[in-house]
Amino acid sequence: MSMKLQNKAQRRKMLYKKALKYYRKKPDQFTQNVLEIKLNFYQVLMMRAAFNAKFSCFVMSRGLGKSWLSMLILVVYCLLFSNVKAGIVAPSFRQSKKVLEEKYKDSICRLSPFVEQEEEKYTCSVQQAEVKFF
Repeated sequence: MSMKLQNKAQRRKMLYKKALKYYRKKPDQFTQNVLEIKLNFYQVLMMRAAFNAKFSCFVMSRGLGKSWLSMLILVVYCLLFSNVKAGIVAPSFRQSKKVLEEKYKDSICRLSPFVEQEEEKYTCSVQQAEVKFF
């Protein structure tokens, strides 16, 4: 490889590292800039808290999008950090599978074509429910 191409590849790698570092601190910017999903102010605060605090707990009333935002946080976390396993905890497997179908596939993937493009494998059957990203 020529020096010019090697320098270009090194600069690109350095740029990706800087972008990852920035977006890991401000995942709401990643959501808005890359995924093109607009967030409300309270969702921005909650997403930053989930990424930057050691522990976070959301206590909200009905209908404010706790499940949707939690699923979005999991998706963004899996996209920004490689080799991560994340899960949905619910009283039953059926309920966690329902959250995966409704919030991830039917909502987040429709809002952001980028997410679906990064999806390597999606399985939501009777015995298994999982999403693998590239």
